[in-house]
Amino acid sequence: VSFVRFDVKSKDQAEPSAEQIATLLKDEAEAVQARFSKDAPLYQTPKQVRARQILRKLERDASDEEIAAAMKYLAEVKTKLDAGAKFEELAKTESQDESTAGKGGDMGFFSRTQVVKTVADAAFSLKIGETTAMPVKTRLGVHLIRVEQIKESTTQGFDDVKEKVAASMLKERAAQSTTMATAQAMIDAVQGGKTLE
Repeated sequence: VSFVRFDVKSKDQAEPSAEQIATLLKDEAEAVQARFSKDAPLYQTPKQVRARQILRKLERDASDEEIAAAMKYLAEVKTKLDAGAKFEELAKTESQDESTAGKGGDMGFFSRTQVVKTVADAAFSLKIGETTAMPVKTRLGVHLIRVEQIKESTTQGFDDVKEKVAASMLKERAAQSTTMATAQAMIDAVQGGKTLE
């Protein structure tokens, strides 16, 4: 069997006009609501934290002694933090993570699924301004983690995004129409004597 597949690419379509969106919302309100319900996860933002870290690197096959030494090192760093040292200053001098050390250990905002489980479990158990009581071990090494900010999860309601939902539906319909026209043109050409190849 030979075949030709036509992909429907709605992202390539022009943005619908405000008038087209308003018309769809008026004429097909139930369909837009159903689409919103189906795509509800797209309009949810999970809880996120902004954290800093101090990392001491370890090889994957690090010995128990090497792990203990890294843990002890970070425990001493934690003692300095508890005595009033600034986390971001110690991160610059004590962290071995090239991507965050220069930024005072700043990891930016992340959700639970964007980092390894042990880091996520530690970070999401802390309150703003808290640092892990003990270093956290991962395949990269051991980390001290401090939470700077927390963004609670949010969910946008239908009224907040109904125009966006309607626009998405209109773009998909336009893409399907364009794709069907392209496919029909090929069918006509094959029926007119051209080969599928």
